[in-house]
Amino acid sequence: MGLVAAKKGQMQDAATTASPLHAGNERAVSLAGPHLGGEDGLARRERRCPESEYIPALNHLLLRMAAIDADVVVAEAGASPLEPYNGAAAIAALREHSRCMVLCAADPYSVVGVMRAFDREPDVVCGLATSTEAGIELVEKLSGLPALDVLDPAARPRMKEILEKTLDLR
Repeated sequence: MGLVAAKKGQMQDAATTASPLHAGNERAVSLAGPHLGGEDGLARRERRCPESEYIPALNHLLLRMAAIDADVVVAEAGASPLEPYNGAAAIAALREHSRCMVLCAADPYSVVGVMRAFDREPDVVCGLATSTEAGIELVEKLSGLPALDVLDPAARPRMKEILEKTLDLR
């Protein structure tokens, strides 16, 4: 799980930059290093971080983030929050503090699976599932959620609108 925390004044317009969030002086920390699951797919398969080690490390990370009084935190739960890499533990720890959830999905049907598994609706769906008009339409039909291809410049105003609304950035 990777996290980026930033003050509002340090952020550029998240909807109009190449990366989802770029902050000039953000503080980035990660729980995805070798001691907590490895840096590549092979290492992750060989060494999974037990939840008994992950939760204290996550709590330490959250305390470090609280010390910088961040306005925005971007959290990445990994390849799939349903896989055995502590995604569920991360979501449980962050759930009550989350104001905007962007689900990046590989296929439209996985969106519904994640929604059911975590009993939560994301604010927007992005990812490979939304890389075609057909994918966008299917995600929206199956989930009832907005789906955006964030690589398409035409989607940026809608993404900006969603982020401003959910993060109260206006």
